[in-house]
Amino acid sequence: MAAFIIKFGYQRGELILVRVRASNSVGWGSFSSQNSAGVLTQTEPTFMSKPVLDLKEMRDSSIRINWSPITSDHETGAATIVSYSLEWD
Repeated sequence: MAAFIIKFGYQRGELILVRVRASNSVGWGSFSSQNSAGVLTQTEPTFMSKPVLDLKEMRDSSIRINWSPITSDHETGAATIVSYSLEWD
């Protein structure tokens, strides 16, 4: 997506319009019609803020953390975040 944004001047949320053609041993085929549906330009998602331990709520049997998910189109790259994973050692 960076190439579409930087090289071709697309903005986030714009429809990427293309025409395609194929090549084989006989040569190149004709170009297709321009698409009218397809992929919207997106941006790379940002990183969410680092989770923070809630030391006041820590117990021998549990750990509590505070965190905020990324939610805006700019933060998510206009893609749906379907899950988060927390790992610790």
